[in-house]
Amino acid sequence: MSIVRNRKEYIQAIADECMMMLWIISEIRLDGDGDTFENFRSLLDEGPRATDRSYHFDPLASISHKKVLILKAGTLISSDKCKLLWSQFMVHVDSIVTLVLDVEGKLTRTLGEPVKEFLRSARDNTWATIKMLLVTETIAAASYLQYGLLDLVLDEGAVKELLSRLKNHGRNVVESKAKEEAATISMRMKDRFTKLFNTYLSREQKRKIDVQAIVQSALDECMLMLWVISAIRLDGDGDTIENFRYLLDDGPLAYISREEELILRAGTLISPDKCKLIWYLFMVEVDPIVKPALDAQEAYKWNKRMSGIQIALLALRVATSTLIFVTTGVPVFF
Repeated sequence: MSIVRNRKEYIQAIADECMMMLWIISEIRLDGDGDTFENFRSLLDEGPRATDRSYHFDPLASISHKKVLILKAGTLISSDKCKLLWSQFMVHVDSIVTLVLDVEGKLTRTLGEPVKEFLRSARDNTWATIKMLLVTETIAAASYLQYGLLDLVLDEGAVKELLSRLKNHGRNVVESKAKEEAATISMRMKDRFTKLFNTYLSREQKRKIDVQAIVQSALDECMLMLWVISAIRLDGDGDTIENFRYLLDDGPLAYISREEELILRAGTLISPDKCKLIWYLFMVEVDPIVKPALDAQEAYKWNKRMSGIQIALLALRVATSTLIFVTTGVPVFF
């Protein structure tokens, strides 16, 4: 809704500017007298705006003569003609707004659900796939928009501006979906791990179970989920999953100082500090799921790993609390 509302405000601002143009040229005002712009607006602005799609503009409607707002002397465009021109202009604006809203609505629908599914599936090529989808669907929407604009007689500059807005709209849809998915990543990681862990165990029941391998495979997929959603990578740059793994698995005493190397400066959805915190908390949450399935030797290795995670989590919490306290003077407790 906010995107549409902003667009309506933008269109209305253009309409106001065009109304000012018509007022200025409607009369020669060298003597300093004549109508005011406010009176001129009241003459033209009778009825709903062009952005109200439920209203049908009728350029042939009878023109009322309630007020004589344009001087007879020095008049270039009569009040009747001004109203007719404005009515015709608003019909034109309404047609453009309707077309643009329809095309952008279709682009939103063709991108929204597929992008969500790609982000949730979390593969090495997720962002490359999303970028390909964005480019393909934006080109298709742009072709549809250009075809619809043929009968609306717009100059080349105006068409280019509308196409540019359409391109930005498509990207905004992708970024909005990514932000929504980033907000629920912790819960989805735990759900994915539980499902994968139970599925792998059931498959291995008829043969010797390598629980450690099953755990690592499930952890790898969850780490990939976090990496995919940590930043928007439509421009093809940013960190790799290998560097990201090093960020999360580099031991309890590591201090986060490689942010600029590992996460995109622009497009970051989850900061490196927050990624580590999410990962450590996730490991603590899956610990009760893993432990019962481990034998003595595997349990020893797992407990040693979790001990490091617990120390790292405590260190990260202390560092985060200290940073917030130094910055704001407000103590923070986890």
